[in-house]
Amino acid sequence: MVVSSFGKALNCQRSTFLPRAVNLIVSCTNRKRFVGPPETAVRGIGGASLAERLKLWKTNLRTVAITEYFAADLYMGDHWSVVRSIPAEAEQSGLKVHTWICSAGYGLIGPTTPIKPYRATFTRGETDYVGSGLPDENSALDRWWRGVCSYRFQKHTGEPRTISALAATFPRTPMVVALSADYLKAVTPEMEGVLESLYFREHLTIVSCGTQRDHPVWRENLLPCDASLAGTLGGALTSLNARVVRRLFQSLNQREPTVQAFAEAATAIGRGNSPVVVPRVSKTDSDIAKFIQRHLSQVPACSKTVLLREFRGQGQACEQKRFGKIYSKVRMEIDLNA
Repeated sequence: MVVSSFGKALNCQRSTFLPRAVNLIVSCTNRKRFVGPPETAVRGIGGASLAERLKLWKTNLRTVAITEYFAADLYMGDHWSVVRSIPAEAEQSGLKVHTWICSAGYGLIGPTTPIKPYRATFTRGETDYVGSGLPDENSALDRWWRGVCSYRFQKHTGEPRTISALAATFPRTPMVVALSADYLKAVTPEMEGVLESLYFREHLTIVSCGTQRDHPVWRENLLPCDASLAGTLGGALTSLNARVVRRLFQSLNQREPTVQAFAEAATAIGRGNSPVVVPRVSKTDSDIAKFIQRHLSQVPACSKTVLLREFRGQGQACEQKRFGKIYSKVRMEIDLNA
């Protein structure tokens, strides 16, 4: 069963040449409207090696009997809100933007790809980091990415499942890749292959605020973007890449969407000098206790430090000492009822 309210708004085009079209690749987001079972969260599947964990992950995605949702309806939060607004905003510049999602759980997917609620990320230090607890191999992220991109949906979608396949399907359509540093690292080997094409060397633009520009693969394609843009564009740092892309599309003014044109537009965005403050929403003790109970039911051994980082990562505020007291109380109640 697939549930959707986003519907046909972002259906993918199938032709190999799309005048004034742009393929936009964005990161997925940890925030989801529905919570899946432990079997579809990296923290809950174990695995003594990356290969074993990947095999368990793909098996669980295939066999766990839960409702599927179109990706565009499952994701939520500030980042995804900005992403959803981009196609309509870009139309003012004469562009037709087709959105694709770099998902740590499923690989490359479209907004109308049916997926199950899941928890997986390429961001190091997060609870559901795909390499958590495993030897830190340099190729771990790339190997996981290639593995999830090979996942076979029960119903064939006909969509490209890798960035390479996307480039091959639309060989004359500009591409904008807006990913965080960890997600960009996961797809770097694929990007290297795509950038062998002369067309994409001029028409594949990378937006990754804070990523170093001296990388041999993307140094000519990465735009000059960093956290100083947040003062002008507003919002949380987690959505900054998407906000930069939205501004770039708004500023293109009928120009050809090349790396050069986007670089000039990025340079024109004002930079702020003051430190960026990420606002967090304060929660009640009851809300915090429910958050802790929910996560401990999935991972009983999860520490208060990890849970506080997860809590704050969702844009919520709690002082460390207060969180520790609530955690200890919830842990005691769980032990007494065991």
